[in-house]
Amino acid sequence: MNKNRLEAFSDGVIAIVITLLVLNLKVPKTPSINEIWKIRESLIAYISSFIFVVVIWQSHHQLLSLAKSISNTAVWANNFWLFWLTLSPFVTYWISEFPTKLWPAFCYSVVYFMWSLSYGILSKTLLKANEEDSKFKRILSNDRRSKFSLIVNILVFIGIFFWPPFAIIGRLIISAIWAIPYGKIGKY
Repeated sequence: MNKNRLEAFSDGVIAIVITLLVLNLKVPKTPSINEIWKIRESLIAYISSFIFVVVIWQSHHQLLSLAKSISNTAVWANNFWLFWLTLSPFVTYWISEFPTKLWPAFCYSVVYFMWSLSYGILSKTLLKANEEDSKFKRILSNDRRSKFSLIVNILVFIGIFFWPPFAIIGRLIISAIWAIPYGKIGKY
């Protein structure tokens, strides 16, 4: 499969997910700041998820633009990544309805953790599909964000058992980690 086709398909799925995220927002019952305050959990969950989706979309674009070739395994890894992405509107809505409850926070964390893990799997399959001395391999082999994200995800899992809203805060921390572009692109 052509990598442009894979990227276009992924972009389409991401656009649909962002649309579904915003459609789950509650509409204030009256035009007042008090009504906005009443839906703050919904807004915070939406903003957290939106930021993560956009940041990872940008990282996904960089990842595919650096790769010179893709394999069938990478296509399936990308589909696995998209599967977890498509669950994000559901868990975002659930945590926005019950922000202080354990199970919505747990499921929110599991979905986003699996999405992060599947991104790592996608990266590894793309590494295998590219030449040993490629710019892609040089850049990705030095990228430590996946390992740091894993540590933060583990801390989030521990934290939500004490304070479930930590799931959203943890997601914002991970978004900040991934907002930093692949740093060595310009050096190679």
